[in-house]
Amino acid sequence: MVITGIALAHFLFSDARADYTAVKTANRLFEAGKLAEAAENYRNITETEPDSPNSLVAAFNLGNTLFHTNRYAEAAVHFREFAAKPAVSERFRAEARFNAGNALARLAMNSDNRRQKNRLLKAALTEYRMALLINPDDDESKINHEIISRLLDELSSPPFSGRSSVSNAGRSGAENDIVSNILEQTAMEEQSVLRNRYRSSSRTKQHGSNKDW
Repeated sequence: MVITGIALAHFLFSDARADYTAVKTANRLFEAGKLAEAAENYRNITETEPDSPNSLVAAFNLGNTLFHTNRYAEAAVHFREFAAKPAVSERFRAEARFNAGNALARLAMNSDNRRQKNRLLKAALTEYRMALLINPDDDESKINHEIISRLLDELSSPPFSGRSSVSNAGRSGAENDIVSNILEQTAMEEQSVLRNRYRSSSRTKQHGSNKDW
């Protein structure tokens, strides 16, 4: 399903191991539209069995629940933190970065501030790049990367009114703080990745260029 050009988050409900009754219960609540109850159940799983595979699935699905309750800033932070967990597999890590990109893209679409919209779209673009560095064959990340790139191109053109809006109606101060923190962390992370890739490219240049996605 695609809404306003941004693919919705993936769901990996089937990835739990062993006894995943609690995960299935939370999933049923989510599918029934009882998102607040589902979120509470996912949180309980992560707290009561923090080292189990079920906890990772619950944590991932909690991020999706935040996303689907329009708590995009929290979802973006949640997915970025999830992707940084050492126990997370490459598959989950790529999915989490993809979903963080989706959350940031939604934040951008909801912003009336042209400058902030631009920064959020660039942050979303970084998340899709991160997902593609992990999984270069991820078609959805490629598609969303292209969509966001085109939106950024459109934003680079001067607005018809000759001025940009500075309205942030409906956004709380706390959410603005979260957004600012995400943007700062994303910028630093992207610079770090670019430096590492440059070093790697320099070392391997004699063997030919790296595969591009």
